[in-house]
Amino acid sequence: MLDRVLEENRLRELIDDLSKSRRIIGPVKRDDHYFYEPVTRASDLDLGFNYCVYSPKHHFFPSHETLFTFNQKNAIRLLDRVFSRNYPDEHYAARRRNTFILGIDCPRPCTEGVFCRDMKSNAATDGFDLMCYPIGGAADKGGVRYGVVFGTKAGRELILYAQAGARPTVEDERA
Repeated sequence: MLDRVLEENRLRELIDDLSKSRRIIGPVKRDDHYFYEPVTRASDLDLGFNYCVYSPKHHFFPSHETLFTFNQKNAIRLLDRVFSRNYPDEHYAARRRNTFILGIDCPRPCTEGVFCRDMKSNAATDGFDLMCYPIGGAADKGGVRYGVVFGTKAGRELILYAQAGARPTVEDERA
């Protein structure tokens, strides 16, 4: 079930608010490809992206602090498990504590050659603070609307404290 529904312009305002106290990394279009890159404002993000060439993992493992090498198929949740068990990595843990993950789901099967649906890796149920699902809307009426699911207390507090969005309707849930 959705927790809230946000208009795209309100989502961008919230991202701009987050940028005042956090580093924002998101999908940026370069030529015909998308890359996760640092941005200073929400208008630099392309929220209609289909997939990024590289994962956001390199933002959690800066090149000057490489201690090990990892298989590129590692996801953030797997990294969290690896670096929080037995011998926790304090540097990784500090970066994760200061990370707010806002996911945006694919609104449709995306680009040819992408096989996330086939691998059953296209649905996140945890590992995020907020997950946004495009549920329609028109650009002339404020842009795409997003169904929002709270993944953490921090995600819930961001939306509720900012009094963002509205309670989802039955039609929103169906979308």
